[in-house]
Amino acid sequence: MFGAHLGGILSAGPTTILPVPIVDNCNFVAPPIDAATAREVLGELVLPTPAIDLHTSWIFTLQTATVGQTAEFSFRSTQTYIDINLAKPIRYWDWASTFPAEMHRPWGINDLGSLEVEVQAFGSDSERSHFMLCQEKYHTTMLLSLFQGKLKEIPLLLTVAEAQLATDVRFAENHVLAHRNNFGMHDMYTLQERLRGKVHKTSDTSYSPPEGNVAMLEFLNAFTHYTYWRTNKAAVINGFHYVGWTLFHSLIVDKTYNWHAGYFSGRISDFESDHRCNSLCRRVGMKQPARS
Repeated sequence: MFGAHLGGILSAGPTTILPVPIVDNCNFVAPPIDAATAREVLGELVLPTPAIDLHTSWIFTLQTATVGQTAEFSFRSTQTYIDINLAKPIRYWDWASTFPAEMHRPWGINDLGSLEVEVQAFGSDSERSHFMLCQEKYHTTMLLSLFQGKLKEIPLLLTVAEAQLATDVRFAENHVLAHRNNFGMHDMYTLQERLRGKVHKTSDTSYSPPEGNVAMLEFLNAFTHYTYWRTNKAAVINGFHYVGWTLFHSLIVDKTYNWHAGYFSGRISDFESDHRCNSLCRRVGMKQPARS
């Protein structure tokens, strides 16, 4: 679940370090759904945008809870105090700018310090687009977890590097930040953990096999195939950006559900033509896609 790697600071719930100024109209809970299809439903339907209280800044975290045979998705809000350094952008990509930021404990306990994060601003400042992106990333995170689970079912068939990737690759936490500005309105950002190190990128337009014998690229290539297989040939995920083993950006291309950012049905045919199964694809049990 998102929130696990920041020590509970960003997550609303019983383990949160922040106080609990959770305002009812800042929260959104989706109707319960069948747990067995929870991941698919999250990919099919865009969740409604929660209301935002204008009196302060808020972090919204997408959470899921499973009780028995049902699952529930919710955006939970937590009041935040944050400084954003707009003068020193960390990176640019596709009309989006990422800036360093620092979250503070609201009651001034200095020994707990502050938390370094990063926020991303897009050409579109709409609330809806930021919540949709958060949902997309959560959906990708769950598919990644499923893929890694498939790999862990065949431990004797994995190399040492593949076994490590099956455990250690993860998607960075992603949240929505509604930052109150000097005009009493909110500037919208995505917020994630601070990532330090060289950024690597895979293509978001080509599905050809990666060059060289790089375990991470082979892993991601097989994961892209898995997303095609898992969605019954309706979508593929590629265009990964990552630091170390932490992914923080990807593109969902979906020919069925047009709320995704990548609603390009022709790209599915491109994947079927260009993809070449690597050894990991075959060991997982996936076959070379046939052009539809």
